[in-house]
Amino acid sequence: MRNPPRTKEAAKKYIYGLTSFNPEGWFYSQHRCAWEIRPCSLRLYSPFQCNKAPGFGPDKLYCKQHAKRFDKHSADP
Repeated sequence: MRNPPRTKEAAKKYIYGLTSFNPEGWFYSQHRCAWEIRPCSLRLYSPFQCNKAPGFGPDKLYCKQHAKRFDKHSADP
């Protein structure tokens, strides 16, 4: 994820899973981590929103695992 959202407003505007197979994508779900997962082993699957519960990181948008990316590099994940 190149530019992960840092505020709830930015997360609400983000669309997950935009591919040629899924041109409409999916909107942000506030009950899930805001990080976009890109499966690299299976090329047929499109990116999706992380399924873990949020509560960590910027604006408490991320799960504990993905919030660590912001702790290491506060400017860029």
